[in-house]
Amino acid sequence: KDPMTLIKAIETIKNKISLQVIMVGEGELKSKMEKYISNHNLKEIFRIIEPLEKKELEKYYLQSDVFVLPSKEEAYGIVVLEALSYGLPVVTTRSGGPSKFINENKNGYLVKKENPVQLGNAIIKAIINQKRLGKNARILAKEQFSWKKGFSKFYNLYFELFKEPAKKTKNKISFVIEEPFTFNTPAPSRISNIIKNIEEY
Repeated sequence: KDPMTLIKAIETIKNKISLQVIMVGEGELKSKMEKYISNHNLKEIFRIIEPLEKKELEKYYLQSDVFVLPSKEEAYGIVVLEALSYGLPVVTTRSGGPSKFINENKNGYLVKKENPVQLGNAIIKAIINQKRLGKNARILAKEQFSWKKGFSKFYNLYFELFKEPAKKTKNKISFVIEEPFTFNTPAPSRISNIIKNIEEY
């Protein structure tokens, strides 16, 4: 993650648009972030809070207009998919995984890494186009990442690997997925939450 680029990006646009930024998480950069925020008169804009439980985090998703993830490297970016499932436009960097989920000017914006000016401008565009981007975020999340879609891909891959044609059958095929992915975050519960959001749309 690259929180300092986000802080500097907000600094470049603070006089152009009214906004409040909530940053969730903690780490070795926290003191540096707080010092920069204080020294650059940004205290009224930023609020840094500790990591939250799922129910508490959901409240912030529902209250937000835009989700921003500046990152230098991101293997998958499950948090981006999570934000999309709540109907939030996403502004993120071209840093790996998240790029796969963002369709430029449809459900969010992609910017260069460590570029505060470009990030700031993208945030403004996301806020201005929030309604359209947010609607697309939910639709695209549902189309690409529902259980039905995931099962279809798995089903086709299975027969491709074993070089057997898919056969019609009256039998039902069931899968019990305990931990569909492995991440540094508690992925199973977050994946379930994403699917719940998508299927209820």
